[in-house]
Amino acid sequence: ANEAGFYDPRGFKSHTLRSKNLVVMRPTNMNNQIIIDLLGIENKEQVLFKLGEVFEFGVPQENVPISSTTIGKGWGLNWDALIDSLRYLATGGIWGTSKKFEFPLKVVIENSRELQENEKESFETLKEILEDAVKDYKSKKEELSVEFK
Repeated sequence: ANEAGFYDPRGFKSHTLRSKNLVVMRPTNMNNQIIIDLLGIENKEQVLFKLGEVFEFGVPQENVPISSTTIGKGWGLNWDALIDSLRYLATGGIWGTSKKFEFPLKVVIENSRELQENEKESFETLKEILEDAVKDYKSKKEELSVEFK
């Protein structure tokens, strides 16, 4: 693992998420683990939607952007909202209505190659946001790790 808690068997930092409605959350040795498949995910909007779906940002079944008609539900579906939402994984997100996650928490991201090839800037932004989230939780004495396969 590098200093940010990222693991990459290929020897470089990269990131992937698990798509196609397959989300696995299971306890492992000492971590809760979430597997996110990004297979078929090609752009920023699809990544943000998938993350909102997996983490249930906003409200379960309410993976929608915030607007005047959705106040109290949903989330921003943008990079800033992702940063904010990742800060509150243990307490149910910004509204307190999302799924609550226990720590230590491991996020395994698979099949990010399409995103990396089609929208390199979005891939790099996602990578930076997740690295910052790992560091943020470490400063709070919580363990969050992210592995890209």
